[in-house]
Amino acid sequence: MGIDGINHRQNDPTISGQAAIRRSERLANETTSKPDQDRVRPASDTVEISNEARELAKARQAVDAAPEVRADKVASIMKRISDGTYSVSPELLARKLMETNTDGQF
Repeated sequence: MGIDGINHRQNDPTISGQAAIRRSERLANETTSKPDQDRVRPASDTVEISNEARELAKARQAVDAAPEVRADKVASIMKRISDGTYSVSPELLARKLMETNTDGQF
């Protein structure tokens, strides 16, 4: 079949009519299969927060609200250092250093 044969089939009223019927059926299906926009509810996500998570959030807020530096304690130690009355036990200092250094490195 040559190009003329293809063009001949396109002009065939039987084939054109069948194509038109299929097209109209497809359009009818598309319009009937679409849901009514008024009846469709949008999907929504929900989240539940556990009591433990709420408690953790409260604790985090308390930590964030606390000042980074306890100015009153720093002022007291600075005054004792300047007065010469501040002393640290070498044994206590060594013990605390060993407790905080758990990886064995100094």
